Amino acid sequence: MGAVSLVISARAAAQSRTYRVGFIGSSDTLSRGPNQAFLTGLRELGYREGQNLVVERRYIEGRQDQLPALAMELINLGVEVVVVPGERPALAVKAAKPTLPVVMAWSFDPVGNGLAASLARPGGNVTGLTWDVGTEQVTKRLQLFKETVPSISRIALIWDPTFLGVAAYWPHVNAASKALGIETYSVEVRTQSDVTAALEGVRKNRPGALFVWSGPATSARYKQITEFAIQERLPAFAASTPEVDRGYLMAYSVNVLDLYRRAAGFVDRIFKGAKPGDLPIEQPTKFELVVNLKTARAIGLAIPPSILLRADRVVE
Repeated sequence: MGAVSLVISARAAAQSRTYRVGFIGSSDTLSRGPNQAFLTGLRELGYREGQNLVVERRYIEGRQDQLPALAMELINLGVEVVVVPGERPALAVKAAKPTLPVVMAWSFDPVGNGLAASLARPGGNVTGLTWDVGTEQVTKRLQLFKETVPSISRIALIWDPTFLGVAAYWPHVNAASKALGIETYSVEVRTQSDVTAALEGVRKNRPGALFVWSGPATSARYKQITEFAIQERLPAFAASTPEVDRGYLMAYSVNVLDLYRRAAGFVDRIFKGAKPGDLPIEQPTKFELVVNLKTARAIGLAIPPSILLRADRVVE
């Protein structure tokens, strides 16, 4: 009888444990889907916000300079692990408290950016997932864009060169574009205030389409960019599928929500005692093609049936 009582007491103690996790998102609005996907993953593993789980949320809102302060806020709140989007927030948390476990819901080059010794054995306080399985995804994206708009001969690449990991993709973008007979030119956007001037430059240069890589500045100004593209009747391709719901024409990329759901598994293992450095950084397994028909109609573009048949999701 005494042994049974001890077991029951141990279970009660475990059930009364409250876990604290920090969540850094790009913005309150844009992070709602990822936030819900992450919570869904945690619920599948037995965690319930408001019961045995506290989630402290902070948002970048286009201001990467605020990351050190956001990291310190979460540390002062006593979180046990922090979930972040990309390398820069991970570096901010690591700088503030090198021993605090960090899970990257996605990343571009964690080894190259000094966050992991290798994908198989990160070796430090950071683990998580990567954005894609290699630069061949760049080629597939451009092939799909060309198939959607065969007349494209020139694309403006709008991106933030300070966004860690993205710069490594541009040589591959240029090589893939040339193979498809497409000329590309770079439009750099480092801050939100750069967006207006960048779009004015696009208007003067008159490309056949835009390819916008998500970053703090472009994500914060997505409405301005998508409205500009519709006004100028330009196909605007995105690097991530959630952007299509916000007005971009189409995207082929990893399923971002699946990454956040899988990030919950890393958090669970860390809560149960695993060290981040022993958890291999994983690659994505789900990719999707998403097309926005409302945007297509607004710019007078007929999406080829071959693309619609392959689309995983169509935004009406």
